[in-house]
Amino acid sequence: MKHAIVPLYLILTAVLQFGFAKESSAQTSASVDGQQNWMVRLAKIEIDTAFIKEYRTAIEEHTSAALKKEPGVLTLYVMQQKSDPAKITVLEIYASKKAYEEHIKTPHFLQYKNGTLHMVKKLELIDMDPLALGVKPDLFVNLK
Repeated sequence: MKHAIVPLYLILTAVLQFGFAKESSAQTSASVDGQQNWMVRLAKIEIDTAFIKEYRTAIEEHTSAALKKEPGVLTLYVMQQKSDPAKITVLEIYASKKAYEEHIKTPHFLQYKNGTLHMVKKLELIDMDPLALGVKPDLFVNLK
């Protein structure tokens, strides 16, 4: 599961660099006032069950590359529904709409998108406004 650990560490690094988290003993949270320019989106994806393993590999590689190479990609949380593994939800947070527009032109995004088109049965993109964002300050401390 080497792909899962690296993106989590990189997510924390990006989050801390962009002021998402502030020092706190109990919980770290961010006022959404400072994130007015962020672009926040949920991607709801349904995968053909014949391609779940291949899709997972593709999204893990894409997530890792985006977080390593793009400072404007703040968060990519990819989750799989327990009761239906063909249903994927991605929480995407970009520093700005411009960062998102740059992201969808990158080679790693285009490779992911074009390489998984035949796997995706349904895609719904939902733009969101952040209300309360938080992460415990020591959540990622023991990851290497």
